[in-house]
Amino acid sequence: MVCCRSMALQKRPWCGNGHPIRVSRAGAAIRGYIESCTRRCPLMACTVADTTLRQCQDDFEPERVAGVIKYLSNAHDGTRAVLDEPSPTYLNRSFCIFEVACTVSSKLHVDMSDDTSFKFVEGAFPVDAKAATSTKEKHKTLVDGYILGQWGSFIEFNDSVSLSFMSAAVGRLVGLLAGGAPGAQEQAARALANLAVKDAESRHAIGRAPGAVEGLVALLAGGAPGAQEQAALALRNLAWEDAENRRAIGRAPGAVEGLVGLLAGGAPGAQEWAARALANLARDAENQRAIGRAPGAVEGLVALLAGGAPGAQEQAAGALGNLAVDSENQRAIGRAPGAVERLQGLVAGGAPGAQEEAARALGNLGSGRCPLL
Repeated sequence: MVCCRSMALQKRPWCGNGHPIRVSRAGAAIRGYIESCTRRCPLMACTVADTTLRQCQDDFEPERVAGVIKYLSNAHDGTRAVLDEPSPTYLNRSFCIFEVACTVSSKLHVDMSDDTSFKFVEGAFPVDAKAATSTKEKHKTLVDGYILGQWGSFIEFNDSVSLSFMSAAVGRLVGLLAGGAPGAQEQAARALANLAVKDAESRHAIGRAPGAVEGLVALLAGGAPGAQEQAALALRNLAWEDAENRRAIGRAPGAVEGLVGLLAGGAPGAQEWAARALANLARDAENQRAIGRAPGAVEGLVALLAGGAPGAQEQAAGALGNLAVDSENQRAIGRAPGAVERLQGLVAGGAPGAQEEAARALGNLGSGRCPLL
């Protein structure tokens, strides 16, 4: 593991098992640079888990430092960034964020507290490479030049580093979904829900984070009421405008069943978000069939048309409209007691949003010549 906080380029870097890292595969240029630096820098003590590197103060070349970091982080466990708490001044140091940028996001390990991870996803710690400082102005100039040469702009660089830290923060929050106290589970689900609605990159990162979808699905049935609502909202946001996430959620064991269960047994807020999540999932043909055949799904949505809060009525109508794209679902909805009548009732007297969704649902049912139309 390469430790970013105290980087020391060593002549013979050691890995965790006590054997020297074979730097020869990194190429003569990198190997020679390591050797030249260690003539000027003292060796740093190694822990069992970490190989520590240190930037050379006298002979600093960003290109070669980047090569060493990339090689060592990819050849071994990755790169670790140790953040100072509670306000990570680490992010204000030019060389520190440069180190992180040299590591592939999936190989970056960040030591941060739960509180810091929440703040990261809330945008409390922006990365600003241009404003970052260095103890040596020469190093700052060299790093800035390397950034502009490799990334084209500080904005592109900042986005890249922010995404790396965001991925680490998401991993921390995902851990709380399964292993946190009830309050922490709800807070983690809410943070993921808020991040997922931010932009497509955030939805992509969360949807592909190991355990994220599974952790949210588990909360649908096993979480406290507040956590259930936030988990349904997070799944709704993840399924929005992301076909891969829709398929991943639809195929996750218990996802459809957990959302359907909230339609009848959840709090009003959970009912609304569960209906909306099902509506987003039903934009995928495979999910349309899975939801339409799930016991209680159509019946639960139909029940919300009359007995749910205004927001839940709108979302239930939207879900039925998406399900009705499938011909078999058209027949199932048409045969469900009260389905057509309640949709017609919303068209006549519902809130504007519910009127629109109900009319669309009736239109989709009519296109399939539903028996009750």
